[in-house]
Amino acid sequence: MPEWIITCDDDGNLIFRGTLVRCGRCKWWSKPVDEVDGKIYGQCERPISAIMPNSLVSSTWYCGDGEEEVQE
Repeated sequence: MPEWIITCDDDGNLIFRGTLVRCGRCKWWSKPVDEVDGKIYGQCERPISAIMPNSLVSSTWYCGDGEEEVQE
């Protein structure tokens, strides 16, 4: 089921900002490198990222720069 990024303007109107992409589905997320208590972790490989380099992120995390990985 898709998830969306929605914000409000100063008048309280909802603004659709795009589709939320979880790290595990993002084209910038590396292959899983660790699993702890059933949670899968990998690294963000985006050249300019809000995620600190060499930090592991959960596959269920997200950021505003996520891009859906295209399946060929």
